[in-house]
Amino acid sequence: MMHLDRIDFLRGIAIMMVFAYHLSVEIFGVPYEIKYVGGFFLNPSDFSTDQLVKNFLPSAFGWAGVELFLVISGFLIHLNYLQKGKFVPALFFNKRFWRIWPPYMIALVFFALTVPANNIREFLSHAFLVHNLNESDFFSINPSFWSLALEMQLYAIYPLFLLFRKKFGVKKTVLGIFLLQMALTTTGALLQITSARYQSFVLNYWIVWVMGAYLAECFFHGKRLVPLTFNQLLLVLACVIGLRFTAVYLHFSFLFFSIFFVLLLDWILHTEHKKLLSGKAYKFVISIGLFSYSIYLFHQPHLGWIIERLTFGAHPAYTAVAAVLAFLFFYCLSYATYKIIELPSIKFGTQFYKKVFQKKVATPAGVSLKESV
Repeated sequence: MMHLDRIDFLRGIAIMMVFAYHLSVEIFGVPYEIKYVGGFFLNPSDFSTDQLVKNFLPSAFGWAGVELFLVISGFLIHLNYLQKGKFVPALFFNKRFWRIWPPYMIALVFFALTVPANNIREFLSHAFLVHNLNESDFFSINPSFWSLALEMQLYAIYPLFLLFRKKFGVKKTVLGIFLLQMALTTTGALLQITSARYQSFVLNYWIVWVMGAYLAECFFHGKRLVPLTFNQLLLVLACVIGLRFTAVYLHFSFLFFSIFFVLLLDWILHTEHKKLLSGKAYKFVISIGLFSYSIYLFHQPHLGWIIERLTFGAHPAYTAVAAVLAFLFFYCLSYATYKIIELPSIKFGTQFYKKVFQKKVATPAGVSLKESV
């Protein structure tokens, strides 16, 4: 349970990162982000002081919370496979479907009805979780939903990873997927392909998920991936953030953040840092991690509208208070949806599998991470 709590803690960190990033976009506007680097190094004189400050706030890197979610997902799913010693496709996809799709569809229908200018094609592409393959549908209805399509597509190719692992070994498989990702990303950089559907293509992101799976291999066999200290982790993070000053950041930042998150997960699974992993704040972040899927589903696209109605003055302090209140609102909403939608869906999925496939599988516990990836 200790390790599971620690992973939920990281999930809580991940969703707070994503929320902070979307909050900064709502407050500052999309143009605040530095999108282009002339030459290899960033020239600070090309940007205003205000723009530079906003781009180096912690919230500016909150988008990387998605990568942290993917690393955790790859770790947990592959660890579950290693512990069971076999892969049953029907059981695996049944669990993934009932964990992800019913809560997602409820959120999708709600936002399809409340967000203007949607059409049936957009809705269907979202319902079948292929909207990330079409640029016009990518951020429609709910801008956060693109990563859920990516997640389901990563599940779909997990058996392929297992096949390669069996034939070539896990190290060669991970290396091959890494080289594939580097080839795709480098091609995109050289051809200046900036479309969201290309940059977030499942084969581009496969390495992120697979790095989590490789960490599961190390953890399962009682090994540390890289035995870093907390201070060394902070140094790695500083180096990754420093890439913001270079052209590398535009195309490879998601990979470097993913590497950092793998090292972070490796550290947190083995550390005895009692001050960090204890106390009320730690337990609160764990609870945020438990409800993180629902928070992710519902915090967009009406976050800006909620912030506006909770802000009662022009002073930045009012906006800060509104942001905290908005997060607490989504936290409470997500607690309800977790209890009312997520857990019943998981339970129904287990019963469905027993009835249809006539297999005896254990009903997942209400807080089991392996059943709630």
